[in-house]
Amino acid sequence: MQDTPDFIAQKQYEIFMSKPLEERVLLNLDVSAWVWQMTFLRLKQAYPHLPDVEIRVLRFMEYYGKEFSTEQQTEISEKMRTYGDDERNTTAI
Repeated sequence: MQDTPDFIAQKQYEIFMSKPLEERVLLNLDVSAWVWQMTFLRLKQAYPHLPDVEIRVLRFMEYYGKEFSTEQQTEISEKMRTYGDDERNTTAI
């Protein structure tokens, strides 16, 4: 969706680019983490009956599924289900 006027988008770009590289990287990582979490929450709302590990599988497939063959998708999904409930992997939504 492109609803920001060009002159505002340009100003936002100039402000962003005026920041030091390290800050720009950190801002991008924060936005990426936020989008990843919002996707999880959207899928959880759409499929409240599914366990979190299945939501993570859906999210992964939504983002990266087209990058892998059907066989690879199956293998990745199975590994996510096997290791996804491991308490070491529960800190990241």
